[in-house]
Amino acid sequence: MFLRDLHLCPILHINNPPFPPLVKSVRPETEGELEGFERRGKMAKRHPLKITVIKKLSAKEIYGKPLAEVTDDFPAYCDRLEVGKEFVVDESGAMPAGFCTWAWHDIYPAVTGLRFGGNYPWMKQDGMIYSCCSDGARPVFFKIERL
Repeated sequence: MFLRDLHLCPILHINNPPFPPLVKSVRPETEGELEGFERRGKMAKRHPLKITVIKKLSAKEIYGKPLAEVTDDFPAYCDRLEVGKEFVVDESGAMPAGFCTWAWHDIYPAVTGLRFGGNYPWMKQDGMIYSCCSDGARPVFFKIERL
C-alpha cells in the first residue's frame, strides 16, 4: 500500500476518524476561558526532597556467605555512599551532586512520585517512602522524604 492509498483503507480511518479526538485543543476559544487556560497551563507543583542513606548491606549479610562470582578485591559494601549522608533534590529534580548514578536510576520513580505530590498508600506517613538500589551484591537503602 502506498501513502496516497491510505484514504482507501477502512481500518486506518485517516480521512474520517470514527472517534472524536482524545485531546481537546489547548487554545482558549473565548476571553472567559483565557483565565482558566492560564491557570491550567502552569506546571504541576514540584516539591524538594531529602534522601537519607539508612543502611548498606554486603553479600555475606544477604546470602550468608560472600559471592564466589564477585572478585575478592571488590569492596564488601558500597563505597559510593555512607550511612547517614543526606542529599537534597531541589525543584528541578536533578540528581544531587555526589549521588550514585546507579542508585539514582533505581529510586527515580519514587523520587518523581514524591516530587509531584504523590503518596504511597502502604506508608502510614504521607510524603515519604523507603527505596533501595538494585545492586544484588551490596545494596544501599534510602529514606526519601518530601520537604
